[in-house]
Amino acid sequence: MEAETRKILTFKVSEWKTFENQKPKFEIKYPAGLTAVLDESIRLTLSHALLCVHGDPCDMTDNPVDLQELTDFKIVIEIVEGGLKQAIIKGENSAAPSFLVDDTVRSLERYALTIRSLKGFELPYGVEGCGGFRYYFPLNKSSTLLVGQELITELGPIIGNYREYRQLPGVIFPDEEERLFKMIISTFRLLE
Repeated sequence: MEAETRKILTFKVSEWKTFENQKPKFEIKYPAGLTAVLDESIRLTLSHALLCVHGDPCDMTDNPVDLQELTDFKIVIEIVEGGLKQAIIKGENSAAPSFLVDDTVRSLERYALTIRSLKGFELPYGVEGCGGFRYYFPLNKSSTLLVGQELITELGPIIGNYREYRQLPGVIFPDEEERLFKMIISTFRLLE
């Protein structure tokens, strides 16, 4: 597993696989060591996980269930038709009204983010180290690239035993995960 992760983290985009979606037509590159799954909603999930039975640090219920894997990288990519407003309504669900004023998107400048040629917004969600970020990159007036990135709670100092998880062979560390995320997103191309 460690050799596999080192191959992922070579960061040589020229050695990466290319995923090409037919409708809407786009392509994105990703390292061979990630798992790519396209669901029925035309969402592409790129992930990496290690076998590791452990308690879910984000399961706040009375009867938490153990996780069978530690997911150390996960992003979900989709194109939302209808523009930025529709993407925010879809991505933020019940929290969407806090980003809208008089039925239009309010200023999101404090959330502005640029990854290579993509200019958009990074909106955080969640509590107590659980949750993640949703990224909105308007592609044109009628479509927006929506990317979800989950926080990897097990690998952060928010939990007491995070160092144990960082010792797992092949684990992707948070700084590597962030670099990998930005590199993958920077390869996105909308195809005509």
